[in-house]
Amino acid sequence: MEPDITLQQPVVLRGFCERVVAKYSANWPPTEETIAREFVSFAQPDGLDLGSLEGLCARFGISVLVRRLPEGIRGYNHLFGQKRQILIAQSQSTGTVFGIQEHTLFHELRELIEYEFREIGSSVALSDLESRAESFASTVRLEASMMVWKPLLDDVTEMKSGWGRIVLGLLLVFFVAVQAFSCVMLPRWEDQLERRGASKTRS
Repeated sequence: MEPDITLQQPVVLRGFCERVVAKYSANWPPTEETIAREFVSFAQPDGLDLGSLEGLCARFGISVLVRRLPEGIRGYNHLFGQKRQILIAQSQSTGTVFGIQEHTLFHELRELIEYEFREIGSSVALSDLESRAESFASTVRLEASMMVWKPLLDDVTEMKSGWGRIVLGLLLVFFVAVQAFSCVMLPRWEDQLERRGASKTRS
């Protein structure tokens, strides 16, 4: 059964867009990295797994469904009246790379955000929405992961044990670096793996 999204919730997404417009109207349009950082600050995500992101989207009046989609389509978004929905591919040819579904969700979310910008007369993306949505998805995942990891890093710095603090600190820094690298490189991996999958299908 699809989640019941009330008619009032989409106003929250509109409110985010209005906040960005009010803050950056003198230098419009803002960069995609700026929009992404403002979104993380506004939404305060408490996790980056798909389940947590489904809950985050529900707060914005957006239902998220994982479904089988045609080959080559990672995600799809649509709106009808006050309803907003994001569909994520259930089995993706590039599914071997961790984080693709989450990245796709943020990509589709950015496209819905652009609709709200247009509705209030402040379009950001013209012909480059796809590339902007990719940048938004990468930056949001990077910024949000830093927010999630920060409390753990703070706990490590407060530890009294010298060697224990150093070892845990190095492990955390390693995991943060891997997460950051995957956020930046994921779009390239997606394209490369998709091309390989297509060539195998043809052969």
